[in-house]
Amino acid sequence: MKKMILLICLFLCFSILFAQTDNSAGPITLDARLSQSDFVPNEVLVKFKDDVAVSVHYTTLPKTGMRTAAVGVASVDQILQQHNVSAAAKLFRNAERLPFKKMLTAPNGKQFEQPSLHNIYKFSVANASAQAAPADIFSLINELKNDPNVAYAEPNYMYSVVADQPLSPPMTEAEAEEYARTHSSSEPNKTNAITVVTPNDPLYPQQYYIPAVHADAVWDSTTGDTSQIIAFLDTGIDWHHPDLADNIWTNAAEADGVPGADDDGDGFVDDVHGWDFINNDNDPMDDNSHGTHVAGIAAAVGNNGIGIAGVDWHAKIMPIKVFQSSGRGDVATITQGIWYAVMKGATVINMSFGSYARSLTMEAALQYAYANCVLVAAAGNDGASMAPCGFYDGSIFFPAGLSYVLGVQADASFSNIDCDGPFVSVYPDLFNYELKAPGAGILSTIPNGNYRVYSGTSMAAPIVSGGVALYNQLYPGRSQEDMWIRLINSRGTDLSGNVDFANAIITNPPPRLYQVEQNIVDTLGSDNRDGVVDAGETIELWYKVRNVGGHCDSAYLAIRFGEFEDTTTAQILTSKAYIGSMSPYAMRYSSTPLVIKISPNVSHDRDIVFEGLLWYKGSSDTTKQRIVLNVTNATKLFGIVDSSLTLTPDRNWIVQSSFRIASSGTMNIKPGTRLIIDADLNNRGILNAIGTPDSEIVITGGANFTGGGSYNFKNVLFTERNGSFGTEPQFEGTYNLDMCIIDGGMGPMNNYYLFNSNVLNISDCIIKNVSTVNGFGFFGLMAGHYSVVRSNFESCIINTALNRRIYMDS
Repeated sequence: MKKMILLICLFLCFSILFAQTDNSAGPITLDARLSQSDFVPNEVLVKFKDDVAVSVHYTTLPKTGMRTAAVGVASVDQILQQHNVSAAAKLFRNAERLPFKKMLTAPNGKQFEQPSLHNIYKFSVANASAQAAPADIFSLINELKNDPNVAYAEPNYMYSVVADQPLSPPMTEAEAEEYARTHSSSEPNKTNAITVVTPNDPLYPQQYYIPAVHADAVWDSTTGDTSQIIAFLDTGIDWHHPDLADNIWTNAAEADGVPGADDDGDGFVDDVHGWDFINNDNDPMDDNSHGTHVAGIAAAVGNNGIGIAGVDWHAKIMPIKVFQSSGRGDVATITQGIWYAVMKGATVINMSFGSYARSLTMEAALQYAYANCVLVAAAGNDGASMAPCGFYDGSIFFPAGLSYVLGVQADASFSNIDCDGPFVSVYPDLFNYELKAPGAGILSTIPNGNYRVYSGTSMAAPIVSGGVALYNQLYPGRSQEDMWIRLINSRGTDLSGNVDFANAIITNPPPRLYQVEQNIVDTLGSDNRDGVVDAGETIELWYKVRNVGGHCDSAYLAIRFGEFEDTTTAQILTSKAYIGSMSPYAMRYSSTPLVIKISPNVSHDRDIVFEGLLWYKGSSDTTKQRIVLNVTNATKLFGIVDSSLTLTPDRNWIVQSSFRIASSGTMNIKPGTRLIIDADLNNRGILNAIGTPDSEIVITGGANFTGGGSYNFKNVLFTERNGSFGTEPQFEGTYNLDMCIIDGGMGPMNNYYLFNSNVLNISDCIIKNVSTVNGFGFFGLMAGHYSVVRSNFESCIINTALNRRIYMDS
């Protein structure tokens, strides 16, 4: 039954997604919730650990006669046989294990090891239909992930080009000129402040996006050269187009070699002008128009008297077809295109595609490529924000969101955005979109020598790719960190505008300092050294600072109270710390800490607001950031209670992970007491929490009550509860609740059931605002007695789809 429900859900997901991709009203949109379910049904991508020797061969099972794949690893081969894996193939041709480890640093400071791609394989399951595959695939994936020889296993996710339905018909050059006369268009913005170059391409006046990013002002310094090779992972390119032909990349080894022979020995025969990974041939011709349009924006031949001018007039265009005519492609195919681009010497890789499904295989290929190329990707057309803010819930579009990929938004309402900006990230992996460029009403090339207007972040990305090629040609010795800093800061002081290539190339950006990490040290005097701000402690604050601007000399950090904060809550003992000089994207800790003495009478859970100040030598202003310290004022419970312990209302009490009531122990909680369950309360003896109607006991916190002991609760208010009473599979303990209120605050209950006990007696209680969306229900029972009388359930949600057993419900 479970498999049938899963298959029906996945079928509906596929149906909705396919329907959405046929969108004639605007840019193609993708549902973040459905991307996880969009994958090739019978394929799995697997990375073996680097030191595992893999040797693909095939065996025939004696009982069934079925031919199955094997890799020479006994535990894995057993899994492959059980799941009828019929084929196994190395994903990246000629990839060999890297001889030594190489650590890479993304421009935003995220560090990662350049992955070796030699041990990534694609497995195919025999006779897997679209209707029957998903359950088998995920079972196979889970078993492979648990094998000690496997680094990861994942579905072969589907990605889509980030495109738009046409805003104009296909047009010849003459028709495009006539179209421009009858449709509104922005003229190039010539300004006396910046010297601009105007090419003789007849459609250039309609390319408003060139002056919008001041690429025309860069042309006075350079219009590009053939040292830059932009690889376009797309639907192919019409490499015969008269506005592109002279800039199409040529593989000299194959062009000058023997027809029909693999002259450069890379496994691709006669790949003179790129490769078609969809049809596995050497003709990456565009059968969609997306790839040709994207390539023209970045690198159409400029000043040739034909059509349009690319942002870079002379960069080489490397056609790599990894998407079908429908605009869809799978990760295995796309990543082979990434590998090809790197092997063939691409300096920039343009990726006007994406998905909300995160693929580890794609990340491995891109991390490998980052050491050699600048990676540029479209941020998506769904009007969603990467960072949760306002009415946005946070959806990351890959690969644009990755920390080592320049994610490009469009200056249009359809574009995905990044609410927290290009330098700050709410995610541990530091996901961000960094740049913005025009993306609405973009005129460019399409197959058969024609032109058309499209809108989308697909069109914004190649504007940046072309600009990056210009930058690289002008400054071949500069680091990616320096380039990113210049490009991002060219958007203006508030970082809201389009990228400005003239500003990025001509202007040295000023330093821009941020506090990115705070470490609390409470090891002075009698402090308890738990890293928590406790009332009465003297704490040290050590800060890590990042410079996301140009080089700065002698940076400093200081702290002061927030504007309206009560200054009696703390005393600032050391208010200033030295950071030092910082290069672009550098991160440094302060050389000395800021020191603050917390008043002993500060209330529990009290926030104290400070203001952090950052400046550097010669700066005209100071960066300010809000700093909030949350104070704990409570007695912490730890150790073993093997006799008797009484909790009184004159203070708060907090359960820590090392606390337990032994079988010989008793803990009594007096009326009016507040107990905070920050860790599971393990009771193997007796816990009596007996309040009164006018002096309730309050128990808060999201951890569980566990152990096989006896719990007696009367007149207790449980607030913000998302833990359970007892744990499965033990179902231990006796719970007696009388005149209690359990208020879950509608937080998801993450355990199997709200109550997991042998004996449960509930009388005259109220259970409200409890959600079991991440659990199975309210009551679980292995053996024993349940009694629920005169009790109400208010505003509760049971996730009935997950309820395997509901012995009692209301």
